[in-house]
Amino acid sequence: MLRQETIRLQNVTGEYRLSFPLSERHHITAASLLLDFVHSKALTPSRSQLRVQVNGVTIAQWLLDSETSHRQEKVVIPPELLVSGYNELRFLSAQHYTDRQCESPASPELWTEINSVRSRLEFQYDLKPAPLSLAGLPALFDKKLPKETISLLFADAGLDDNALNWGGMVAQGIALRLDYAPFRLDMAELKSKPGDASVRFAVPQDRDVVVIAERSKLASFFSEQVLERVTGPYLGLFPVPDNPGRFVLLVSGDNAKQVGEAARVFAWMNFPLPDAPETVLGSIRMTPPEPYQGHSVLQPRQTYAFRELGFRTASRQGMRPDPIELELFLPEDLFAPENAEVVFRLHLAYNADMRRDSLIKMEINGIFEQTIRLQEVAGAQ
Repeated sequence: MLRQETIRLQNVTGEYRLSFPLSERHHITAASLLLDFVHSKALTPSRSQLRVQVNGVTIAQWLLDSETSHRQEKVVIPPELLVSGYNELRFLSAQHYTDRQCESPASPELWTEINSVRSRLEFQYDLKPAPLSLAGLPALFDKKLPKETISLLFADAGLDDNALNWGGMVAQGIALRLDYAPFRLDMAELKSKPGDASVRFAVPQDRDVVVIAERSKLASFFSEQVLERVTGPYLGLFPVPDNPGRFVLLVSGDNAKQVGEAARVFAWMNFPLPDAPETVLGSIRMTPPEPYQGHSVLQPRQTYAFRELGFRTASRQGMRPDPIELELFLPEDLFAPENAEVVFRLHLAYNADMRRDSLIKMEINGIFEQTIRLQEVAGAQ
């Protein structure tokens, strides 16, 4: 599973959610969940159950029988329930120790534990045809892919200072688009392979490839039509012959300076590349960055919606729900006078007929800050 810790569902109702990613490049043909769990032997099987949902749809449920308190179950996940991006896996429990009299909803014997080390998700998939658009590079170098191997291919066997510089910038561009998710990177020399396709070199079938070289050194590896279009700093995407799910990215130019400019543009993650398979870059000028730029880094005198900080709408229920967390980053050298304030405006809703002592507790860096009482009998938002 995604987190190597015990997942514990407690009290009369328990719930645990986690998200798992699927890449846009994958066509899922089969999926399954192997679940290893153990539950209290004090549970009443006629009223105790564990449910599993994927993206809000229940795919399995089991009565929690005291005779078989440790179980392994395999569940088939219908591929049509899965989407590109992040999917939600949800475990819900109903747990009771009696069906004849009142019970304490927080009794300590009301528990189920899911072993996150032995439990796992399994997928079978094919690669969709790679979208050959420079504007879609984030979808090609996708952090939601499993750990990938990417090959950097050069025209010369020996790597000079230029090649190392170009390779470093391209590797940086890949890492930025993968959001520093782990990937393997290898470097090798181009080996020509006769053919009539645009790409005329041996391409490994199990990985994507980036070729970095000056145009004059590519005559044996790309068609004449491709090389005629390399008239300046050049970026181009090509399908791998007989394997459309993989791609070749060509970083080239008429001379070493132009190859370096093309590699530098590739490393600029937010450069506005065209919705086309190739481009020759014109005059390139980098605007100096504003201070304190970065993912989820907050700046003074600004207002941010939670969604801009990566937060998604969340709901909780039960007596001891998991906390809802929001991560914020402040510049290390930010000066704040003693009368400065950070104001949170929460948009929330809660159900009717909640007990008058119900509340939301707010903590900042683990330190109690404030409570919000949920005392409207009719509910509120």
